[in-house]
Amino acid sequence: MTPAGQRLEPLVLLVCVGFLQAVNVNLAKAGQIAGVGPVTLAFWMNAGAGLILLAVAVAARQPPSLATPYLASYLVTGAVSFAFPTALNFAVAGRVGPAYGSIVFALSPLITYLLALTVRLERLSGPRAVGLAVGLAGSAVVVVARLDFSTPGERLWILLAMAIPASVALGNILRTLLWPKGASALALAPGTLLTSALLLLPLTLSQNGLPVPVPGLATAAGLVLSSLIAASALFYGLYFRLQKAAGPVYLSQIGYVGTGFGVAIAVAVFADPVSAGMLLGIALIVAGILLVNRATNAGA
Repeated sequence: MTPAGQRLEPLVLLVCVGFLQAVNVNLAKAGQIAGVGPVTLAFWMNAGAGLILLAVAVAARQPPSLATPYLASYLVTGAVSFAFPTALNFAVAGRVGPAYGSIVFALSPLITYLLALTVRLERLSGPRAVGLAVGLAGSAVVVVARLDFSTPGERLWILLAMAIPASVALGNILRTLLWPKGASALALAPGTLLTSALLLLPLTLSQNGLPVPVPGLATAAGLVLSSLIAASALFYGLYFRLQKAAGPVYLSQIGYVGTGFGVAIAVAVFADPVSAGMLLGIALIVAGILLVNRATNAGA
């Protein structure tokens, strides 16, 4: 790959991963409308995507390892990065709306950056910090605009949703710290996802009984679930590749990208309310992403 292509790859991956994250949150809303609970959605999303990526990894001769460093990475990051925040986010999307379910991820970049500074994975960079701050400001504008439409019954879920970006940010850091030496992104992704599905299985069983058979593909629930699994397999394949290519702080910006795409999709598909404030916030989010990308390419 040329130097220009190497500089462009993280930005392209970031946009793709952020878009797919927004798609997943909106598919979760559609799935709950079709009668599938949020924990069951999260379970099948992780299990299905994990199996697809496992097949790809085996075909590419990069199968997941069962060595201790790999198992530790699967267990810790599977719980912190995927099982807990995904199930909670799907619940939030079903009760507060997919736009807000996407918005909460926008708080993870700043938390990730602060954690990275604390454990010295990052050095303090003025241009990068400014870009993250601009993106955070845009996210805050979107959140405030959305709260104008909230109802008393939504307030608890809005507060609970704050645990999502904190968990995602912690997972970004732990995944970097626990990344086994020499491991490829394709080798780590399926093991982490399948472990996440196993962690969700007891909760799924306690709520719904055995979560099989999968709804028939001809049903609304089956179509949504199949779409969610396919989108998630692509999402996680690119997600792990982005982390290895650009690091946890750059990766965390998918929260900003997902916010913009998530609001747009939620408005178009579910008629979620939108305002001038939301549009202003999305513009700031885009500006923040461009600033961070420029600082990263400049080596700041």
